[in-house]
Amino acid sequence: MRVESLKVQVEKIFSSPKPKIIFMHVPKTGGTSVDRSLRMVYGKKNSYQVHPILTSNAVQAVTQNGKINGKIDKFQLRESLLIYEMAKGTKYISGHFHFNEEIWEAYRYQYAWITVLRNPVKRYISQYFYDAYKPEDHARVSESLEEFIDGERGKFRGQNYINYFGNFSRDDSADLSTRLEIAKENLSKFSLISFLDDLDRFRKDLKDKFNLTVKIPHMNKNPVPQPEIEASVIKKIEKSCEYDLKLYDYAQEKFG
Repeated sequence: MRVESLKVQVEKIFSSPKPKIIFMHVPKTGGTSVDRSLRMVYGKKNSYQVHPILTSNAVQAVTQNGKINGKIDKFQLRESLLIYEMAKGTKYISGHFHFNEEIWEAYRYQYAWITVLRNPVKRYISQYFYDAYKPEDHARVSESLEEFIDGERGKFRGQNYINYFGNFSRDDSADLSTRLEIAKENLSKFSLISFLDDLDRFRKDLKDKFNLTVKIPHMNKNPVPQPEIEASVIKKIEKSCEYDLKLYDYAQEKFG
């Protein structure tokens, strides 16, 4: 009976006119456009965006080096806001937060998780130029692309996928292979995984699975849409993104 009951609960998520959805937005994957379109469908009263700049500024304003007594960072703050909105029953929630298996488990029969992925090398390049030309201080990059790739921040950015989906921070000691395997396992918990180069299919899947009709505009256009980058630099980016590429290939093979 318990299994039957849980199945009914899951079916209710998908059959509801506007089901409860968590959109996990990894930076520079086309997520700004997707998020805006979904928030328009749900409306201001039924949606909430965990804002990346406001959460970063909030932590910085009351801490040194981004931590409160070493116990919280911007991702923990975003996670707390996510849980609060889920407890309220907000129908659509989005943001740059990591996937937390415990949160997913607690609300798995109330919320469906969705995300959009992009080729990691293209994502890396797009984020670099977006940050290099942004007017505000938040996450701005001042180094050249080659200098950035060689720095610690640039190396860590090449691991965005395995850290977002594996729920790892810069300070975690887990090796990259372990992070990759955990991230793979967590992808299986998503109700919808789509890809930036096939948004037509994403729109179709939203309609088929959730009965949602969306129009996705092109938001956050990059100031350098087609940068000329030497092949040797691309190779270095590919090396930095090695494990993200493995996760992306896995996702395309399993969900694409």
